[in-house]
Amino acid sequence: MHAADPLSSNVFGRLFSYTPRSDAREPIEDFCTEALAWCLLSSKTFAGKFLALLRKKLQESGSLGPNLQAFGDQFDVWTQLSFTGDPNEEEADEEKGGSPGRFDLVIQPQAGDSFIIVIESKVHFDPLIDSQVENYDRALKNHPTFRHYSERYIFSLTPWTPDASTNCTRLTWQNVHQLIDDEIPLSENPVLRQFAEFLKSRNLSSLKLMKLKTQQLEQLQQIAPFFDDAKNLLGRFQNEPKLKSIFKRHLERPVIDYDSKTDSTWYGIYTGSRNPWAYAGFWLKPREIILYVQFNVDGDRRSWAKELPPMLAQAAKEAARLGSKPEIEDRETHFYFAKSLTPDLADHPEEVFYWFKTSLETAETFLQKRIRGGKA
Repeated sequence: MHAADPLSSNVFGRLFSYTPRSDAREPIEDFCTEALAWCLLSSKTFAGKFLALLRKKLQESGSLGPNLQAFGDQFDVWTQLSFTGDPNEEEADEEKGGSPGRFDLVIQPQAGDSFIIVIESKVHFDPLIDSQVENYDRALKNHPTFRHYSERYIFSLTPWTPDASTNCTRLTWQNVHQLIDDEIPLSENPVLRQFAEFLKSRNLSSLKLMKLKTQQLEQLQQIAPFFDDAKNLLGRFQNEPKLKSIFKRHLERPVIDYDSKTDSTWYGIYTGSRNPWAYAGFWLKPREIILYVQFNVDGDRRSWAKELPPMLAQAAKEAARLGSKPEIEDRETHFYFAKSLTPDLADHPEEVFYWFKTSLETAETFLQKRIRGGKA
């Protein structure tokens, strides 16, 4: 993870970048669920407000019982609890297969059995969620471990709003994000704020629109032509066979990325899924604009940086000055190349285009040759 990454100082972003990937499970789903459980256990304020949010949702659906409504004590939080209710089955099920099923998140009083709350968590759309909720319902009704709870509640926690259900109450990750962002002071627990930032980075946050004042709108109109010019420059890539083969249809869709921590904006184009992955665009810093190119290559290829052609070596040196050095992230090596867009250079846009063209083509040729040769 490079220094310019918006999550470079975020503990959740750092940890997730090293989360093992699995075809059988969704790592981001488990990660967010475990992070939510940690937040509930580490902040009494957040835990209380989260429970109040659950009460509100149940009250809106007419499902809130007297025990949960009156509850004001401490509660336990479980994750991946077996449908049998036996916490010791956690590892055995993974090894033997044929698991009876699990509740993603469980909330219950530390003392007594007045209620139990189970939550089915999803971070991507899943058309099978209703059947999974039905499995939750059967487990609560049929297994003796759970039947004795006076009140049994099922929630779905998703990034979308599913259709109404008689089996569960709907909750969204946007609700969780808003709860932290709006109601938990930064001084209460800074890590909670980082969790909110992590949810935002995964498009799991509540929505906001900046209110623009008249002066800001006037300033925006003054700089808008720059983005139109930049789009035209990037669009010229389609006339170059090698650049067109790298970016394909993405040439027509430049995007804006903003990092509030560094007050930096990126405007550029990405490739689709390929090795090497590539990005080209403009890095708008508070006091300067940088021509910026990035390539990501599978595996640890940091040693290749020592063999870069002179033109790329100079651009890599400039990127390093700005805080972007070759590094490993998600089992990929990231290479960065940069050049300052000085006023003199901006007066010669053909030279700007030529820098992008030569940087991209030279890097593509250099990296593809080593990928094909398998050189470490």
